Amino acid sequence: MSKTIVRPRYLLLMSFVLLTVFSISFLPAESAEAKEPMSLREAVQEALQNNHEIVAFRSSLSARKEDIGIAKSNLLPKLTFEERYLRTNNPVMSCS
Repeated sequence: MSKTIVRPRYLLLMSFVLLTVFSISFLPAESAEAKEPMSLREAVQEALQNNHEIVAFRSSLSARKEDIGIAKSNLLPKLTFEERYLRTNNPVMSCS
């Protein structure tokens, strides 16, 4: 019997090809007549709404606004209340 040695590059290439073919098979098929042509203004508007960089920037901006609120809260005075109760028959412990 002859042993076949499979090279790592070959395995990587084959796994990439199989993954690509497998993922393409699940893509939705769209008909050409299902979508109407867009105007330039609509295309730009949709691109701005779906741009991942803009979405990430908006998220970071809202996070910065929340951080400013947290930072300002350190400037406000802090009040703490504490209450203790000790019941004992030992007079030495009652004064501490």
